[in-house]
Amino acid sequence: MNLRTLQRTVLLLTTLLVASCASDAERARGGDRNLASADLEGADLSGANLAGADLHNAHMTSANLAGANLTGANLNSAYLTGANLTGANLTGADVSWADLTGANLTGANTTAIRCNFATRWPSGSSCTSPRCSFSHPTCP
Repeated sequence: MNLRTLQRTVLLLTTLLVASCASDAERARGGDRNLASADLEGADLSGANLAGADLHNAHMTSANLAGANLTGANLNSAYLTGANLTGANLTGADVSWADLTGANLTGANTTAIRCNFATRWPSGSSCTSPRCSFSHPTCP
């Protein structure tokens, strides 16, 4: 491989890497519902319609989901540490095994939210909160 070919290959790979970094957030804002294991860390998804989205194992640390519609979303094992969920609609969402440590749930609709004993809530909240309708029989 000559130097010119190597330079083109590096440029192509760099371009693909940069494009893939932004693509998960763009896909989410564009209405994609298959976002399992997506990298949405720090993404601004305020007001996004993610109803019914598959976000299991998604990395949404410090994401802005204020006012987002997450009705029936699969957030199983999602990382939502420090996420802004102010006023978000989480009706029927599944947050089993999710980490919401430090998340802001002020004004969020958590009607019929599903959680389990492993769901990690923000300080002052817990799985025993009345906002949970438990889907796991051993949930305390």
